Amino acid sequence: MDRISCLASLQPTAKINLNELPVDVLIIIFHYLDEKSLRTIAKVCHYFNEISSSNEIWQKWMKTRIMTSSDHGLNMILCPKFKEQCRLSIKWRQGRRKEKTFTKFEKNYLPWLAYHQDEAELYLAQGDAVKKYSSELWLKAGRLPVEKYDDNQTWVSPTVVHEAADVCRFCLDDNLIITGGWHGKLSWASLRDLHFITKHDAHSADVSDVGIVDDVIISGSRDHTVKIWKLSDNMEELGHLFTQDIGDNVLSIATNKFRRIFAVGSGGTGGTHPLQIRDIESSTHLYNLGHSYKNGSGVLDCHFQSPNLLMSTGYDTYIRLWDIRTSYRECVRSWEEPHDNTVYCVTSDCRYGFVSGSCRHGVTRLWDTRMKNCLQTFYLAGKVSSPVYSVRFTHTHLFAALARRLVVLDFR
Repeated sequence: MDRISCLASLQPTAKINLNELPVDVLIIIFHYLDEKSLRTIAKVCHYFNEISSSNEIWQKWMKTRIMTSSDHGLNMILCPKFKEQCRLSIKWRQGRRKEKTFTKFEKNYLPWLAYHQDEAELYLAQGDAVKKYSSELWLKAGRLPVEKYDDNQTWVSPTVVHEAADVCRFCLDDNLIITGGWHGKLSWASLRDLHFITKHDAHSADVSDVGIVDDVIISGSRDHTVKIWKLSDNMEELGHLFTQDIGDNVLSIATNKFRRIFAVGSGGTGGTHPLQIRDIESSTHLYNLGHSYKNGSGVLDCHFQSPNLLMSTGYDTYIRLWDIRTSYRECVRSWEEPHDNTVYCVTSDCRYGFVSGSCRHGVTRLWDTRMKNCLQTFYLAGKVSSPVYSVRFTHTHLFAALARRLVVLDFR
């Protein structure tokens, strides 16, 4: 009896409630819960809601999601918490969204899009102008910018940042915007003042794509040449450094500032390899990617997903992922367009998710690099068939540029 009395005296007389535990202990406990249980326990009280919604809890669920980012990729200014990103990822996979027309064009164009992550601004090349849309125009209560008077008779329109010869494609840097236009025109400006300077004789034919790394500008043209330019400190002059004739029309350019290289996508005709890797400093040809291209399998779009991974697509209806660290120069993954259509454009979240645009019916597809087939298909053209010339996205929105309009999908 003495031993039993001794043990009874050692038992605690006070009970500890769960909400009285330290935060680090609750985080460890909540780590064992599944997603449904986490959302349920968040309804208990504000204290539990704050802890169960923290990034530390939801970080492990991010590994299985698409369209999410923690330290790179999608826009960080408007980057939601990990819990919200997981919720949005489910809506992306299920295709639950609101579709609206961002803006309409008076005639057919070959529009091109770029998204400035630091400022959360969308740029659109539409014929002879580049327009800038602030994030407030599509984030406030689902309102979208329209170039007409609204109910309050207030003019709501984007900012026109460039009016010149027709813009084929353009690119953005942290501080610069570079545009390539028809008849060999090359223009550049600071994003602060948007005062454009144009070099009218940069090429002898249309400038099909441009790229920028620091103060070095790379331009490719349908005159079969790739040129490297040096921008002066005051950005008033553009000095020519190198010219390389690749023997075919240049269709796309992607730059890699970490490895100081760039990829050139061409038409793939006349014995010219459609995907080449070149040195930024001298434009020297380093190597080709792939060995089984058919004649005419041009690369219409390409971009570096990371310093070591390049994604490309084009006329052969495939989307390919290349690892430039491999010595055999073959793609590590490939995805075929289900309807055997040309894929005009592709963009990714620099992680697992990517979006492609096809040549017919405004077909935009959502993919996961870990899966063989596409996750979702969006038909955006309506009654009139149109290619998807360019696509961009944030965590919450997908933008697709068609021949006559710009469509936005809202996944919030």
